Amino acid sequence: MGSHGKRAYVKDNYSLLSCKDNSTTLTGTDMGSIVSVHAERALGHVESKTRRWGRGRKQQDMLKFRSRFGPVAHVWYYSLVGGFLQRKDNAALWGGAIGARLLANLFVTLATIVECSGPAPGTEVLAKDLFELVWAFRTVDVAEVRMGVLVAVAAALSCLSEDVVLTMMFDGSLSGLPEGLQQMSQLDPDESCRRLAQSMAKGLSGIVDSFQPVGRINRESLAI
Repeated sequence: MGSHGKRAYVKDNYSLLSCKDNSTTLTGTDMGSIVSVHAERALGHVESKTRRWGRGRKQQDMLKFRSRFGPVAHVWYYSLVGGFLQRKDNAALWGGAIGARLLANLFVTLATIVECSGPAPGTEVLAKDLFELVWAFRTVDVAEVRMGVLVAVAAALSCLSEDVVLTMMFDGSLSGLPEGLQQMSQLDPDESCRRLAQSMAKGLSGIVDSFQPVGRINRESLAI
């Protein structure tokens, strides 16, 4: 299945968790699900990626194995996305605390598929599509969903080279990412979300810093 057929996603239609019912809000201490576990893994991945970015663009840092899952990862990924799009307006499915947890775990599952696809030819496309799908959900009231968003974005970034990330930041594909991460790292009411967002923002800043000596990047233009 081609990626562009799914890129319409759910633009301008994020009513799934738009209610302000505080009874559905899950704080960091309530996150007993798989999302919190993956959040810690994502934090480690981001910090590891940041260290590699800091050493510059070296081919030896790339994974040298070929994932047998990679060639079929898109089948699993777009099957889940397709099911989500078909049912995204089902309030009975997505409403309340159970619906919020389901959405958060969907994001984490998609992130896991992208990570496990390894250095396959289609991994970059999956990573870009994952960011496009989840990023608009970063402002929902439910902390577990915001964490799921950050886990997914961290997975997407971990599968992209710094050159690709920079290109996407300049062409608008990562629109609002640096500013959004900075805002979440300072203002998100959940401590775990703030921590992960801060680490991710630091990683993006590291990419910019690695290009500063040759004068190719204007930090202010990226709002970092």
